[in-house]
Amino acid sequence: MVKLVLNPMNCLQRYEHYSFKPELDCRIYTQFLIGENATNSKKFVQSLQKFKNLDWLSLNFSAKLESQDALIDGFYDDISFEIYNLEIIVFNQNLQETTDFDFKIFELIQDCKQIQLLTINLYCCQIGDEGMNRLSKVLYLPQLIGLELKLQGNQLQNESFVSLQQLLVRHQNLKYLNLRLGYNTLSSTMVEKLIEILQGLHKLEKLVLFMSHCMIQNQGAQLLLEQLAKMKQLRHLVLDLERNSLRHEDGNNIPKLFRTLNQLYSFNLNLSMNHLQINQSKINNQIRKTPHLVIYF
Repeated sequence: MVKLVLNPMNCLQRYEHYSFKPELDCRIYTQFLIGENATNSKKFVQSLQKFKNLDWLSLNFSAKLESQDALIDGFYDDISFEIYNLEIIVFNQNLQETTDFDFKIFELIQDCKQIQLLTINLYCCQIGDEGMNRLSKVLYLPQLIGLELKLQGNQLQNESFVSLQQLLVRHQNLKYLNLRLGYNTLSSTMVEKLIEILQGLHKLEKLVLFMSHCMIQNQGAQLLLEQLAKMKQLRHLVLDLERNSLRHEDGNNIPKLFRTLNQLYSFNLNLSMNHLQINQSKINNQIRKTPHLVIYF
């Protein structure tokens, strides 16, 4: 397998000094840089034609890359390889401002119906409800079995979770979901919508939920754990609830719910930096049937 990691941003200075070796059957990691103009973008895309056996592509973009149109057109016209694993990372260089990134870059995956694993990293891109709505409309990959959505720090509100549900309801063959929602304030309504989303993923075997710094309270955590216990097909769970609003005063039911997660083969749990007073050995006894167990307090 050939794995290529590309950073089409900043400058073109390294372009002339890097030679591709498409005959190598190995993983290739390169800090490939490309300038923000149409000519260089076209040249960059044409170079990828040499990789006929490339099936893993990672693209790192600036949120305000001016040559997006030329880059996307180049992919449509010149790229013929089959990509099974695609990663798109968007950098927002000024995290205090809402980006003008218009999601055009996601249009290039619409003709890649064979993609099985898709990673979208929009860390602190401030996309908000409108951005999630546009993302949900442009993404439809029927063969997808693995999805990673990294949405930390994007000012998500109730409507964002409606859009997220619309996106995932079209991908019910998912076996792996990595959902990173940290640094968004999640209301009880949003947690309930998340639970409703999980109810529709009947084939999910591995779930990663990063929900740190989300102001989640005990009731929301309890409802979430109750839903996870109902997902009998689930085998691997990572649940990060660090730095939320979980409190010991009314949190006695939380440890009791762990014993209902007896379908898991591996469980990684992070409850640190909350206001819980929980005996770790007691929790270990509650979920002692889980072979691979990691707990942080």
